[in-house]
Amino acid sequence: MKMEGRACSFDLPTLSGIFRRYIKYKNTFLSLNRITSWIRIAGNKKIKSATQFNDALDAMEKSTVGGTVCPGNPVLLEEAKKAYTTLRLCASTASQKCTWDDSETLGLVTDCQTQIRNYLNKFKVCEEPVPKVDLKCDIDFRPIEVEVKAKLRIGCIDEDDVSPGSFGDCSRNQKAAAYLAVQCFLCNSLPTTQAPVGKHNLKKIINKSFSKKP
Repeated sequence: MKMEGRACSFDLPTLSGIFRRYIKYKNTFLSLNRITSWIRIAGNKKIKSATQFNDALDAMEKSTVGGTVCPGNPVLLEEAKKAYTTLRLCASTASQKCTWDDSETLGLVTDCQTQIRNYLNKFKVCEEPVPKVDLKCDIDFRPIEVEVKAKLRIGCIDEDDVSPGSFGDCSRNQKAAAYLAVQCFLCNSLPTTQAPVGKHNLKKIINKSFSKKP
């Protein structure tokens, strides 16, 4: 048998079993890569969620006096309240939905990913003996993949996710704030206890907010 230009000395009677194992580990490795990729991307979004929506929240806070009024366009008050309330909680809710806190499962996944990667690399160049993979890695990782996908890809990574407080939901309300904050802002109608904010400064806050990437 030849692989990558080199002759391998695998016995023919065992060749079928060897290839079945190789294909199994290759599919398992792809599954492990998806799992770790989702956890990594979600982790980055969790970090972003701490500050990502602050400027949009600040704009809504100033233009609606904490979600209580929309003097510039009263018809939009309920919509503005919803956006403000969502943004006010996003640092917490988006972070929670982007958190994978099962350290035991993560440890198993990363360990098996390393072992199987080593096996596949050695197998491809016919290096013998082929490294052994622990029995703990000789399992079906698809249930874990489904669980991580449901928790992180759908609940955090997917920008089309509509669940309340998700990163996608917060991003949509962040975009809505660009319109709502300007519509609600009316300097002469704000209570005198509200710190004065010029329309120019409010737009600067909003523009700063939407210069950030989700």
